[in-house]
Amino acid sequence: MTRGGREDVARLLSAALACRAQGDPAAAARQLAQARKIDPAHADVLHVGAILAHDAGREVEATRLISKAIARRPGDASLQRSRGLIARAAGRRDEAIEALRIAHAASPADRGAAQLLAALLSDAGRRAEGLAVLSAVPPEARDDEVETLRATLLLETGSFAEASAIFLRLRLARPRDIRLLTGLGRCQAALGLREDAEATFEQALKLDVPAEEGARLAWAYATLKEAKRDVVAAVKLLGTAVLLQPEDPLYRHALARLTSVEGDYTFQSTWHYTRLGEMAPDDPRIQDLVASNSFAVMYLDEDGARSARDCGDCGRSIVARAEPAPAAGFANTPDPGRRLRIGYVSADFRLHAVANFALPLVEAHDRARFEVHGYALVPRADGVTRSFEAAFDAWHPIRAMSDEEAAARIRADGIDVLVDLMGLSAECRPGIFARRPAPVQVTYLGYPATTGLDCFDARLCDADTDPPGTTDALFTEPLLRLPRLFLAYRPASPAPEPEPEPPCLRNGHVTFGTFNNPAKITRRMLGTWRRVLDAVPRSRLMLRYAMNDNPVVAADLARMIRDAGFDEKRVVVAPPVDGPSDFLATYRDLDIALDCFPYGGTTTTCEALWMGVPVVTMAGRPHASRVGLSILRAVGLGDLVATTQGEYVAACARLAADRARLAGLRAGLRDRVRASPLGDARGLAAAIETAYKELWRRWCAGAGNAGDAGAR
Repeated sequence: MTRGGREDVARLLSAALACRAQGDPAAAARQLAQARKIDPAHADVLHVGAILAHDAGREVEATRLISKAIARRPGDASLQRSRGLIARAAGRRDEAIEALRIAHAASPADRGAAQLLAALLSDAGRRAEGLAVLSAVPPEARDDEVETLRATLLLETGSFAEASAIFLRLRLARPRDIRLLTGLGRCQAALGLREDAEATFEQALKLDVPAEEGARLAWAYATLKEAKRDVVAAVKLLGTAVLLQPEDPLYRHALARLTSVEGDYTFQSTWHYTRLGEMAPDDPRIQDLVASNSFAVMYLDEDGARSARDCGDCGRSIVARAEPAPAAGFANTPDPGRRLRIGYVSADFRLHAVANFALPLVEAHDRARFEVHGYALVPRADGVTRSFEAAFDAWHPIRAMSDEEAAARIRADGIDVLVDLMGLSAECRPGIFARRPAPVQVTYLGYPATTGLDCFDARLCDADTDPPGTTDALFTEPLLRLPRLFLAYRPASPAPEPEPEPPCLRNGHVTFGTFNNPAKITRRMLGTWRRVLDAVPRSRLMLRYAMNDNPVVAADLARMIRDAGFDEKRVVVAPPVDGPSDFLATYRDLDIALDCFPYGGTTTTCEALWMGVPVVTMAGRPHASRVGLSILRAVGLGDLVATTQGEYVAACARLAADRARLAGLRAGLRDRVRASPLGDARGLAAAIETAYKELWRRWCAGAGNAGDAGAR
């Protein structure tokens, strides 16, 4: 190419870049096209072409062009810098780091390349390397942006005093820069200057800032509030961070973790861990965080294998921290025919879902053959607690005792069969059972997955919740399948009468709904429910849950509903209600209740049926996804059990079209429940008593260990 040609190429490319700077990509493309006619293989022509393709989001083309340019000038710092930018935009972080390292080595004073490289290294968790890159930039070449990032990396690597000095110096010229105030506040907090940090954060909160920076500020201030044990303020600040950046796992996990250790926030914690799990299903680091909340794991696990692993690990971890002493021998008389002492252990002898099932069982036990003791871990007693206290033959509050003291008390009481009603749910104390205070130990009812512990001789279930050969491998506990539905239901509080007719007869449309724990409502479930509404014209979906006055949960759910493609006019998020009777009355608003998957309802399914509302469920492999199947079969509604999304939608549409059946169910479903195994507490007690006797007989006949002899 002639000298004139080279000059023409340079002039055209300069014009193209000028047009780009002025925001006119079309004019830039025309100038580039003229340059290509002169020399399409020129490295600078390829470079500018890559830049314009990158601007337009054509990353494949940009990558191809920059690669060709570098092949012609491999040591060119500007080409490598552009390669780094293109690779970063395409998500190829390692390549971007490699390219920017080359650019930085070729031109150490290029603060732009150094800043990009340091930021990428920081994002990769390699903050010390990023700090080294910035420190290599000559002081006279550093601008405020480089110094801001350098101070941030000093902060992240523990050099709080040095970072603080930089933030203070930069703040003199930029007193309203949120990044400087956030960084300074974090440094002050780390240096123990809490009052100064609080003043800095409060100053920053008054500024109008972008969402990303506002979220980081709220997170930083929440960390200080948590350190000062102001949990309410910390939760509120972290909620602000999540509202501003709902897809950022840092803030979501911080809120999930904090609410998990504070009893008043445990439902929120499970919501946030579940959302965290949906956020990055293929990221092992995120999934490892989610594993700390066993319910979130179960809300997302369709196969059951992950629940078996993570829930088991959780249980074993709790017991390992409890450091149980080896169990001593038992003084219990090994007589298979004598009256047995049964002990039930729970924190849920109160107004709680478990009470609807546990109280009728305790009351129905045959006192001629069994003496029934209650070991209460109840955090706050209420009227239901008093009903339990009256129902047991002996009542033992053990919440204030250590695991060792509680186990010693149970052993001293001569309990023959000790029954766990909690598993790994809130307030659980598996360390008591790990100390083996009773010859036979059983887990039942309150938790749908394994505890991971080898101290239980049986887990009670039935052949519908756990078909033989399908779920045994998911439990460390031997499964003992009762010959009937594994539970019986009776509302623990007075329940209103059902409406005489389904609401569709007066509304002119069918109302579907779920009152399940909202953390069970996954994106997949919402997608299925949208298909239900599509299949039933003019139908509505009602959601009612205990946390819909929480702004973060409400915003999350609203976003999930939009993302699922609902006509939002057909979705009603109903306000929460006070009191169990008022809550049951709200089922009058539903024609058909929708169960969740893969973790279905138990209490909500029974509540709906009690109030005359049929339930459609989808059964899978894990116990948690099959309880609805077992309940519906027990009340003669097995046709409302689906095994696929398509079957689920079809069952909903079929039932919605049968107004006569809906009316008949509304009028007669409560009586049907009473007459079924679901309403037969005495029948359940007899089946469970037979199981206890069999486990006891095996213990008496063996070497003092029921082992897995009771499993079927």
